[in-house]
Amino acid sequence: MRQSEIDDVVSELTSFITNIDFSAHFRSSHYSGEWSSFSLRSGSGREDDARNSEDGTYRNSKSLDALHCTKAFLKRLEGVGSLRRVRLLKLARGTKVEKHIDLQEAPKRGVLRIHLPIITDLNYRMTILDHSISWPVGKLSVADFSVPHALENNGPDRTHLVIDLDGKSSVVDFLVGYKQRNITEEVSVFLQQLYTAFARNEVINFLIGWWRYGR
Repeated sequence: MRQSEIDDVVSELTSFITNIDFSAHFRSSHYSGEWSSFSLRSGSGREDDARNSEDGTYRNSKSLDALHCTKAFLKRLEGVGSLRRVRLLKLARGTKVEKHIDLQEAPKRGVLRIHLPIITDLNYRMTILDHSISWPVGKLSVADFSVPHALENNGPDRTHLVIDLDGKSSVVDFLVGYKQRNITEEVSVFLQQLYTAFARNEVINFLIGWWRYGR
């Protein structure tokens, strides 16, 4: 897949989010300001359902069926694992999300979480442990969110497409065993490497842009 195809997804979702109603994030004690979501895939198939499915099954929302570029992109990701939740997450200007952990979204549990920034700004920061990160629009990034992380947005409203996958065991084993502390360099090249691997039907031996701290 070419970068132009990812750009099409970003363009499609940038237009889409101007016409939808986000729902307040269910973890209301974790943040101050406005942190909200819109589900493209959820346990119930509802767009206001942002929680993990209790029985492990997930359904596309009606909106996703109309987002042709995004749906095709997600189909590609099935080479890495089975789709779980797929959400648009918005962090409004001035919002702070306190340090927290997401125990269910970790490679050691077989789950991969991928971020695709749709709208962002240099004044938005994610902090994972002691590393401050600002991911660029249109670049896939991954991280282990079972470690302490926090968010702060001092710029315009920020929106990411956040994708959870039940990773294939070989991919998960590779990621869990990989340690990479040079975060900013690695995440910047992850996208190109990922889609080169898809084109060659090789989804195991390429995954860079991942880091995991200490074991």
